[in-house]
Amino acid sequence: MWLFAIMLGFYVASELGVGNWAVTFLREWYKMDNTISSLYLSIFFATFTLGRLFGGFIVEKVGYLRSLSVSSLCAAVFIAIGMLSKSLAFSISISGFFIQ
Repeated sequence: MWLFAIMLGFYVASELGVGNWAVTFLREWYKMDNTISSLYLSIFFATFTLGRLFGGFIVEKVGYLRSLSVSSLCAAVFIAIGMLSKSLAFSISISGFFIQ
């Protein structure tokens, strides 16, 4: 029960954190203009919405704790890939699908 509550807390923090951090990171670190970095954030929230829509079905099949663990790991990997390479910065947007 405590593990589930802690993971849920990190989930909410990561959702809000990416929303506040991504545009600034892309603009300052990769020198993207505001239009492109805002587009990436918009795609993040679009994939986030799709992840929430389809994620419910996946969670019911796989189980809550296992699904939360796997999707958190996938989201962290995609964000790390986006942070390490400018050419793969789009993967930050894809990570929204796994933050369900």
